[in-house]
Amino acid sequence: MPPSTIHKPVGAAAGAALGLAMAHAQRPNDILLEVLAAGFTGYHAAKLPDVIDPPIHPRHRSVGHGVLSAGPVIAWILHELKEWQDALRTASQRATTRADEATSSWERLGHQIVAVLLRLLAGALAGFVGGYGSHLAMDACTKSGLPVFA
Repeated sequence: MPPSTIHKPVGAAAGAALGLAMAHAQRPNDILLEVLAAGFTGYHAAKLPDVIDPPIHPRHRSVGHGVLSAGPVIAWILHELKEWQDALRTASQRATTRADEATSSWERLGHQIVAVLLRLLAGALAGFVGGYGSHLAMDACTKSGLPVFA
């Protein structure tokens, strides 16, 4: 079992890397927002399998680590990721357009906040997949491996 302390930094790196790969065609400021959110989310998602299956004994791996339970969920999210991110990016762009057209500073600020939050969410989705997936990949490489059926 990899030491508990290694999952978080690896998850952050994996989340940020996937976030960067998914955001590569965006504007530089949007790439930065998405990669930061992906790294942050990857850091936290990397511990989620051990939250679902607390490591209270060496054979703790169950539903949160299962190849046929967690694996398909991660694969499904990864399959839908581009479509979800595109929808969030489109909504963010609409909010940016509304901010540019706003007549009051409060309205402009509100739309700008929404635009940023949507970009952060687009990055967070990639970070979740990267972080959670990195935990499973690291655990799969141990002597205990991952359970097929949980």
